[in-house]
Amino acid sequence: MNVTIREIEAPMFTSFVLMQKIDTEALKQEKKVVVTASMHTKTRVSTDIQFKDACKKINIELPGYKFDVEDNMNYFTGSYNQSYYFKKSKKQEKAAYLSYLKELIPYVMKNYLHIDLDEITVEFVDSAFRN
Repeated sequence: MNVTIREIEAPMFTSFVLMQKIDTEALKQEKKVVVTASMHTKTRVSTDIQFKDACKKINIELPGYKFDVEDNMNYFTGSYNQSYYFKKSKKQEKAAYLSYLKELIPYVMKNYLHIDLDEITVEFVDSAFRN
């Protein structure tokens, strides 16, 4: 999958519908998502993917990068899960994160959304690596 990352300014306001599922049929047509990198802590970067009114956290571990793992409980379902936050460091800055995104997006499309796309455009909102 060809992933094109286009950095955009952070919008003044964002909105999404709680527990809204991503419309995979519309995503197949539009081939564009918004990904936001935000600081979870000083060294942990949280990643969100948004398409229309649906927003999901995609803090997933991929080989070749360093992560901090955190156990979380979902208050709606009562189940536990682990979030793998990208570890921000001198060796793992914005360039490494963008490389991670180029691997993460196809992984999420295939394994979580079950979509097979040739290409996708990622509108990247950088709220974590700005100076």
